[in-house]
Amino acid sequence: MAAECTRNCGCAGCGVVSSVSFVQSGSKWTATAPNWGTAVLNDDDNTITVTNTGSKWASFNLYGASCITLEAGDTCTSTRLSSEVPSRGLMVLRTDCGQLLTGNAFGSWDELGSTAR
Repeated sequence: MAAECTRNCGCAGCGVVSSVSFVQSGSKWTATAPNWGTAVLNDDDNTITVTNTGSKWASFNLYGASCITLEAGDTCTSTRLSSEVPSRGLMVLRTDCGQLLTGNAFGSWDELGSTAR
């Protein structure tokens, strides 16, 4: 069973690796970032499922609505927030940044270590 998604207060990352739109199939909206992962918004049960298919930690950002950071190979599922809508699209950020300062998607600053999350 998938873990509950943890939404971060901000979206730490050192580089956008993918920016994709959601595509509808029935009651599901799927955004696939090649080599990084997927986010699925399910209208039937009002959930969001995020899967990191990549080989590194990554932050999955629904453009200002929420940010979910997952380890490589992990999946999480949660009840959707009202702001998590397909029109926002999905942006994926690398989190293997080394020691540096970077702005997050919500405008504050985070210091990232070598195992940034």
